Amino acid sequence: MFELIAATICSIHFMFHDFDDLRRAYIYIYLGVGLTTIIITMFDFFISARFNMLVIILYGLLFLFSFTISIHWVVVANIEEVEIICKPVLMGFMFMTVGFGFFLAKFPECYVQRNKLVDYFLQSHSIWHLCCLGCVLSFYTVMNNYNEIIKKKI
Repeated sequence: MFELIAATICSIHFMFHDFDDLRRAYIYIYLGVGLTTIIITMFDFFISARFNMLVIILYGLLFLFSFTISIHWVVVANIEEVEIICKPVLMGFMFMTVGFGFFLAKFPECYVQRNKLVDYFLQSHSIWHLCCLGCVLSFYTVMNNYNEIIKKKI
């Protein structure tokens, strides 16, 4: 969750650079909801199997809120800037969607049993983290090169 929260807050910071109040509000709201989700899921009471769907829903809502913020940015931002930054941001969300799909489906460990490679390295949770890393790297790439990209295109 820290990866998703960090990636989203960084993207909010750069995407809404022309809208200080909106940027600040989105960052505080997302940080509050994200930290609340993390704190709730740290209690043993919520880690039980009967609350597994609640935790998945909370994570999904954080992802959807992040995606909704990006859609709002597309509506209010300069169209040239959207064309420049949209591809890496969408790629980051694609990574998150694929990872969330693996995590939700519990694939491949529910189909491949008693395989040490899957048990140790390729379980759905590991694939989720690899996809989160892909998201963070795609956001980092665009943020690291943001000023150079903007100067070249605009």
